[in-house]
This record gives sequence, C-alpha cells and structure tokens, in this order.
Amino acid sequence: MLPGKDWRAYGGEQRKASGLSRSDKVWLVLIVVAAVLIVVRVVPALRVAALTAELKAPWERVRRHAADTLGDTKHPRAVEPLIEALGDEDPRVRRMAATSLGQIKDTRAIGPLTEALGDDEPSVRAWTARALGRMGQTASIEPLGRMLDDEEPGVRAYGAEALGMIGGEEVMAPLVRALGDEDAGVRGHAAMVLGDTGERWAVPHLIGALDDADEHVRDRAAHALGETGDARAVSPLIQAFGDESARVRESVAWALGGMADERAVQPLIQGLSDEDDGPRQRAAYALGEIGDARAVQPLIGALTDDSWLVSYAATQALEQIGDPKGLEALRKHREQQETSR
Repeated sequence: MLPGKDWRAYGGEQRKASGLSRSDKVWLVLIVVAAVLIVVRVVPALRVAALTAELKAPWERVRRHAADTLGDTKHPRAVEPLIEALGDEDPRVRRMAATSLGQIKDTRAIGPLTEALGDDEPSVRAWTARALGRMGQTASIEPLGRMLDDEEPGVRAYGAEALGMIGGEEVMAPLVRALGDEDAGVRGHAAMVLGDTGERWAVPHLIGALDDADEHVRDRAAHALGETGDARAVSPLIQAFGDESARVRESVAWALGGMADERAVQPLIQGLSDEDDGPRQRAAYALGEIGDARAVQPLIGALTDDSWLVSYAATQALEQIGDPKGLEALRKHREQQETSR
C-alpha cells in the first residue's frame, strides 16, 4: 500500500483509470451494431447465394432442396433464381420453385408464374395456381379462371382454391361455374372455397349445392353454409337434415348449431333419434350451442344413449344450457355412473 493513501481510494482510482472512456463506449456500440447488421443482412444473403448455386447442381435432389428452401428465406435476391428454376427439366423442381415464389410474394414473379400455368405437368400447373392465389393479386383472376377449364380435375380444384384466396366479387362467376363442374371433387372443393370467402352472394349457390347428386359435395355445401352463418340457409339446411347420407346430416347439424336459430331446435331434437351416432352426437352439441330450454328433456334422455360419444355430447350440452332441471338430472346421472363402477 502506498504511504498516505487509503487502499479503498487507491482501488477506486485504478478502476476509474482502467474504465472505458465515453468515446470508447460509442465506438464499442457502433462495432456491435455493425456486427448485428452483418448477421442480419450479409448472412441471409450468403445463404441465398449458396442455395442459388445449388439450383445449378447436376443432381435433381439438390436442386429440389434449393428450390424448396429458398422460399423460406423470403429474400428478394431469391426471386430471379427461382423464376429461372421454373424452366428446370425436373417438374418437381419447377413445382417447388413456384411454391417458393408464392411464399415470397414478390410481384416480379406474377408474369413468369402466369406463364407457368401452361406447364405440361399437371402438378406444376396446380401448384403454380396456388402460388398465384397466395400472392393475392386481382390481375391473376382471369388466368386462374381459365384454369377451371383444365383437362385435369386436380388442376381445376386448385384453380378454384386460388381464386378463393384472392377473394372479392370478381371471383364469384368462376367459382359458381366450378360448382357445376363435371367432377364431384372439383364441385366439393368449389363449395368449400365459397364458404371460406364468407361472401353473402355465395349463399344461394351453396344452397343449390345441397341438392347435388354427390354426398361429398352436399357435405361440403352444408359445412360451407355453416361457415357463412347466413340466416337464409336455415330452412334449406333443416330440409337437408333428412339427407340419406349420415355424413351430410352430421354436417347439417353442425351448421345449424353454429347459426343458433330457434327454428332448428325441433329438427335437432328429432336428430337425437337418428339411426347413426354421428348425427346424434352433432345434434346434441348443436342444441347446447343454441341453448333453448325445449332441448333439456330430450338431452336428458340422450344421457343414456348407447353411444358414449352421444352421451358425452348431451352432458356438455346440458351444462352449456345451464337449466336447473337439466343440471340436476346430470348430477344424478353421474352418481349412477359412479355407483355402477
């Protein structure tokens, strides 16, 4: 220890002497910021450059990986290489390039993707249509509408889906046309897409699809009408609750429950006696969603249904309605279950 100096004071001077000056701290911050910018900007660019080089590899698997991964980067420098990859000899590379361009959503790709709708490979045309749909540009509505005339049903279905992604009144005519497609899969897909749009203009067309010859289409139409929540669909759905297909009746019950319209209460109560447990279960849930006291006694009866799925749905419905009579019956039912174990 130095003479005449307190050791604590000496230590404080040492720390002060060895500390960074204000200008040093400023430089340190600038260095850190520069390092962060390098990581944020340079490293992704280097990754894109490496993947772009892979797109030129002689091995198809490597090119497919590069085309697929470039979309995840969302980097603008990936756009031009991916556009070039739309001309790759491997259709899987072209398909993945189209998908990645749809992920990046750079408008430079709209023209090349539109041209790729004429690819010889159906899967490329289908995924290109979806990519254009994801980009959401109204300029793509006309070329996507033409895809509804493609010779391949799968391509037509993807075209309808892409139009639904864009949405708006301009897609109405082509989607309605898709509801009349000769292929049931396309019609069902169109019904689903129309429901997803949530547009009121779609309701009359979906109501018409409840009479389709194919149960898959009727099922999709019922579900789509439930998505719209439009009261105009209640009466047609009630009528469709008598459909010969249990699958359709189940979707109808789901749709009616979501609409919570008291006109559906009595038909749904009758649905608790359906010959198939799927519609019975869904009818019980729907009655709980509507919450009408008229359903309490029938739901109490459904507690002892042969199907535990129906019984459980009735339990949930009674709890949801909250009527004292129903809750008391539910308590006794649970006591009996405990005693029988």
